[in-house]
Amino acid sequence: MKGRRGPRQDEPSPRGLRLSTKAPRRRGLVLAAFTDDRHAGRIGDARNMILTSVALTTTGEIGLARDIERATVPRAGGDAVTRYGLGMALAQVPAAALAPFLERAAGPGASQTLFLLAPLALALVAAGAAGHAARSLGAGEKGAAIAVLLASLGSPLGSYGTLDLSEPLQAAVLAVAFASSLASVRASTSRSGISAAALAGFSAGLAVLTKPNLIVVAPWALLPLLGGSGDAGGTSRTSRLGVAALAAFPCLGIWAYFEFARFGGLFRGYGGESFSYPPLEGALRLLVGPNKGLLLFFPALVIAAIEAFRRVRPSTLAVAGTNRHAAGLEVGAALLPLAALWAIAASWWAWHGVAGWGPRLLVPGIPGAAALAATAIARWPALHARGFVAASIVLNALPLLQSAGPVSSYTSRLAAFRATARTAKRFVSPPPEAGSDGRVAIPGAFVIQEVPAASDFVVYPWFLGVRAEGTVAEVARRLGRPPWSAARPELVPETVPFTEALARIVAPPLGFGFLGRSALGGTDPARGEAYTQALSIQVLRALQQRKLDRGLDLAQRLYRISPRGEPAALVAESYRLLGRHETLRAYLDSLPRDVRSTPPIFAVLALAARDVGEEAAARAYMERAAPGIGTPAAIEAASRPASSWPKDYSGLISRGAPGFTPALPTVRVQPAR
Repeated sequence: MKGRRGPRQDEPSPRGLRLSTKAPRRRGLVLAAFTDDRHAGRIGDARNMILTSVALTTTGEIGLARDIERATVPRAGGDAVTRYGLGMALAQVPAAALAPFLERAAGPGASQTLFLLAPLALALVAAGAAGHAARSLGAGEKGAAIAVLLASLGSPLGSYGTLDLSEPLQAAVLAVAFASSLASVRASTSRSGISAAALAGFSAGLAVLTKPNLIVVAPWALLPLLGGSGDAGGTSRTSRLGVAALAAFPCLGIWAYFEFARFGGLFRGYGGESFSYPPLEGALRLLVGPNKGLLLFFPALVIAAIEAFRRVRPSTLAVAGTNRHAAGLEVGAALLPLAALWAIAASWWAWHGVAGWGPRLLVPGIPGAAALAATAIARWPALHARGFVAASIVLNALPLLQSAGPVSSYTSRLAAFRATARTAKRFVSPPPEAGSDGRVAIPGAFVIQEVPAASDFVVYPWFLGVRAEGTVAEVARRLGRPPWSAARPELVPETVPFTEALARIVAPPLGFGFLGRSALGGTDPARGEAYTQALSIQVLRALQQRKLDRGLDLAQRLYRISPRGEPAALVAESYRLLGRHETLRAYLDSLPRDVRSTPPIFAVLALAARDVGEEAAARAYMERAAPGIGTPAAIEAASRPASSWPKDYSGLISRGAPGFTPALPTVRVQPAR
């Protein structure tokens, strides 16, 4: 009787798979211990994903309020939609669904923790897939453990597991596509080969749903599927490719549907964006530049490149008993996704990614390179291997000690820099209109990416030092003098001098941030309130669309969670727009004095007084409301006749966030300086 054939020598064994999943769990505990969840929703791109996930769970739709949030596209129905891919928004749906229960139990901001669970889990999936791929490439258990470390704590990717951006999902789907492609070719049975090919294809499709430009990145991770058939129990190339294509189709279909529904065509969410940065300069800055050079954050890339050349040499192929074609496909799948991201980002106007640790736009390609590097490092003497991995971890420890959220919040407050229109095209898309002096204003957050004194390796330790100051007054003073002030004194925060209240939010005192801190409740001025902000956006959307009963219901839900001035004002505004003046008066009388005497309530009172023709009372209320609301519309209203005010509260609080017109990105590459 024939015994069951064991796994091929280069095929991950079941025991190896179990071992390779232990390492990500341990790394997850480390990341969770250093995840300061107070800052979820601070970064605009991530906030858009949370806003959309809350829209899905509260209304079953993806619409957002108009003129409130950046990076949205106005729709004919009176609302707007995010211009970003929907993959991360879908991943955040469970958090958005659970958030109201936690918020009602522990208060506003308690659900911050929930919105960082998916990014953390996805970063671990990416690291685990890197370990699995390393085993498939012959690295063994030692190499798998090294790959997991390099793809998590030993690279910028680990820090993105502590943020609510989409990079962890992008990295996870690319890594799973790569690891599954390798597994499909090495499978000992047709069934396992087909299953792995299906997972690879589905992951590639999900990559495009997450970020459309990955349509030119994800296919490279599937290259191993082009290899020849395995042994007698394996699968053919045609079967693998066919199954992968079928598995990718559902995600690609969903992506295409939402692209047409939102923008009227594919890739139209990039309207106003451009490839306008000098490509050679961008490529060098992304590789070796002092601010975002990948080699500074992930030196294992050098090892991966050397290993790629070694694996396709004839002498290596002869020893391994493999052919050059298969080896080339494997190393290509490991490195070409990263190379494709590099090529795309090099001439992109925001090549630096604006927020986050290291070269954000290259982070999704790290797991494949980590797997390949690990196969080489696993052959090193133990002391050398441990030293290299330890050094990689040290290089990426800063964003665990200091979250990127507050740093990004600080740099986003930098004053605009006046430059020529030609120079502006390097930094911002589309360039704003030139002033009377022929110059345009560029956000300082973009300009500092070219200033070496603003390198992540400089700014993060400085920020930690600011937070360690003994008094809030000293913190506020130091925030006005960033580390690049000597080199570029014009690039200072527009909020200088910082108020002590703002300083507490931007640079909270040093303390132990961990995943779950926000869920404990309590009062913390540095803790964000991503869920209540998203719910308020849904209230405003309903009121803008004049779905007033829905708006009132959502506003009342919001007030039950957060019984403060702005939620109360949204309830009051709902009553006003419904024409229920007696109910409005009774509601305002029922509010606590500290809630009733807030700028948002004064704004609604001003609008209500205007409705009944009480011009003097309306002006008086608006004068009290305008300084606290602080928007241009409110400040202008305080000095103008009531008849010229915005028609509703939404118009008063709007900061004029520009909507984007759907279009393809433009190509207008600028020459290097």
